[in-house]
Amino acid sequence: MVATTDQGTLAALNAARSFSSDLSSTITLVVPHIVPYPQAIDQPLVPVSFSIARFAKLSAEIDAELSLTICVCRPGDFRFDAVLPLDVVVLVGGTRGRLRRTREQRLVDRLTARGRRALFVDY
Repeated sequence: MVATTDQGTLAALNAARSFSSDLSSTITLVVPHIVPYPQAIDQPLVPVSFSIARFAKLSAEIDAELSLTICVCRPGDFRFDAVLPLDVVVLVGGTRGRLRRTREQRLVDRLTARGRRALFVDY
């Protein structure tokens, strides 16, 4: 799973929990920690611990075994899919765009174009 907004991440977490209920699998939440270009990538103004605390609290709301992976990256840099194995299904939660595809839908498109099995979870 890839973390998006709070509501999108919760929707994807609930879907992942439902999909994996009869399987002996672990849900991994990949959290992109975005560092703007003027800042050094290894010294973000917002500490990585902020992202960890935010999504750890959010994931505590569901009852499932979960691991967090933080990926420090630049805006629009979706190379964090390198931390996703090829043989997994990636869930991305968000809202469906009416006139244009949303950021989350475009992320699913990018992951699919790179050979990942990605599903969009609408909330």
